[in-house]
Amino acid sequence: MQSSTRRQLEEMEQMGGSTFVDELIELFFSESDMRFTKLEGALTRGDLVEAGQIFHQLKGSAASTGTGRLYRICLVGETASEKGDDALARRAGRLGAKELVFLKTSLKEWRRGAPS
Repeated sequence: MQSSTRRQLEEMEQMGGSTFVDELIELFFSESDMRFTKLEGALTRGDLVEAGQIFHQLKGSAASTGTGRLYRICLVGETASEKGDDALARRAGRLGAKELVFLKTSLKEWRRGAPS
């Protein structure tokens, strides 16, 4: 996990407590999982308008939780969708889904106190 993400979550924990951060993380992952499922469907159908909207939503969630790599991936996907670049949008979708899996693992380790 990026140190900036860890730092932002630690600051949120200081302000709102560990329960708040746990709920925030759970909400982020449940919404992100749902959005990546919808994104996969949109990309499979070749619906770049919908894909762009979903990338935009994911980008906002990533920004609010400080997950910079996911934010940048979603920005690329959103831009590719707007420009009609189906291949790049699909690559961004695959990479974003992988990044989400990495984040889940990293955040679980962080919550257990292990280095990530």
